[in-house]
Amino acid sequence: MNLRQIEVFHAVMIKGSTVGAAEMLHVTQPAISTTLKRMQDELGLALFVTASGRLTPTPEARALFAQARALQQDVESMRRLARMLALGKVGSLRLGIVPAISEGALAAIVERLSGEAPDLTMTVDVLNSHDLVNMLLGGRLDIACVFGNDHGEPLETCATIVVPLAVVGPIGVLPEGRVTLAHLAGLSTAGLRRTDPIGRVLAASCAAQDVRLAPSIALRPSRAVVALASRGVASGVVDTLTLVDFEPSRFDRRALDPELSIDMRVVRLSGGPLAQSEARAINAIVQVISDRLSGLPKADNQGEYRA
Repeated sequence: MNLRQIEVFHAVMIKGSTVGAAEMLHVTQPAISTTLKRMQDELGLALFVTASGRLTPTPEARALFAQARALQQDVESMRRLARMLALGKVGSLRLGIVPAISEGALAAIVERLSGEAPDLTMTVDVLNSHDLVNMLLGGRLDIACVFGNDHGEPLETCATIVVPLAVVGPIGVLPEGRVTLAHLAGLSTAGLRRTDPIGRVLAASCAAQDVRLAPSIALRPSRAVVALASRGVASGVVDTLTLVDFEPSRFDRRALDPELSIDMRVVRLSGGPLAQSEARAINAIVQVISDRLSGLPKADNQGEYRA
């Protein structure tokens, strides 16, 4: 006895005829009769007798119907769940993000996902890129939003957002116009460690320009560099996404010369189809971050930022 036979038996019990069952299941009447006969033969039971042109269930059929109805309800429940899963509206999602995605951006991402999939359960870890990659490799995250472009196998990139870098410093300390790394080398600076993706971008650019940039304070993340600039302690290079939630009047900001940027990538373990919940999350991340970056002040030709 298989699920199709149970479905047909259930429909005949409800409708009282093979014609009604055929209409209910959108198949032909002979198909219903054939399936019902095969089921009776396999069970060795007579499930219906014909009386006055109507199928009358036998006592054995009535005994089976309660379980058939429960099974059919379970099957319908499974079908509904499958449809919801296909739309990415239920299930679970384990998301990792870097601190540059501020509380406001994270709230916007979660709000967007909750509106589209109210039954989706989420866990979010906010860590640096290195730790997020390790969590992915350990199977503890589904997707992660990280900095850098050196995430090869077994990770695959699902989306990339280019994030410009900028110089921040105490008010009145930075020179007018665009700031070179050579200018920055003459100031008291705080910088991200060379193990940090932004730190690696800066190290490569310094090497290409033959500039020795030796920060007096090495730290992470970019938010700490902005905090030091706001306190008048040191200057440094940060990703512009970090600047979204900071009050711009508390520090000076300049464009770099030449311009530098870093890739922010949404990554996951390679292999297997992308779950709909993951696809929804990727779209939400890209949309929210792109909107945040587009709302930032743009540098003019002199490297000054205007609202």
